[in-house]
Amino acid sequence: MFRRSLSIAACAVLTIQAAPLSAAQPLGEWKLEPSDARCVAARQYGTPDKPITLAVKDPPSYDTLQLAIIRTGFRKGTIQTTATLRIDEVSFDASALSYPLAGKAKRVAHLINLDAVQATALRTGTSLKISLLEGIDGEFSLREMSAIWNGLAECKKRLVEKWNFEAEARLASGPKGDLQAIISADDYPRTAQRGNQQGKGKYLILIDEMGMVRDCTLLVSSGFALLD
Repeated sequence: MFRRSLSIAACAVLTIQAAPLSAAQPLGEWKLEPSDARCVAARQYGTPDKPITLAVKDPPSYDTLQLAIIRTGFRKGTIQTTATLRIDEVSFDASALSYPLAGKAKRVAHLINLDAVQATALRTGTSLKISLLEGIDGEFSLREMSAIWNGLAECKKRLVEKWNFEAEARLASGPKGDLQAIISADDYPRTAQRGNQQGKGKYLILIDEMGMVRDCTLLVSSGFALLD
């Protein structure tokens, strides 16, 4: 059966902005998102009238990464598809989640969780090609990213310090209540049930001193984007 492990401490997330996939010419520089709760870098590609945002989120622990493409478009629901990533000369297959974003503008997000091997390749790569069954087939330049990776590393250090997070959280008191009761069989995606998809995911949740969830990120993928 599907098992999920929760780590309560610090965290990171994916919120970015943007649009359709065709041209892959950079429209600007890589930028770090100013935040005290997550470490995200983004860059726009494509054309001014139809920009595409490529973003990476670096969690404060683990060597994994989250990769997102946001483009203009329309989709009526959430779908799990297979993505092919080619980083320089190395190809990977990954599970991707495509879903509509709320707002007046019609935008679609494609979220891909990278494991440690894929993340290492991305950190050192110079180009990224992405093909998705959703009709996306584009190439992005990863050059001039060394400063961004350094900036993300510094961001992660700040998160560790700010949110009192090391190997384990140093909490003044433990949780009150049974966290297992939060998740029930009704939360299991029907598509995953029909496909007999199961696995174990690990997540990191950042909770502030008022008890509000500031961020949540995936650390270890179950292997299925819909389950994640």
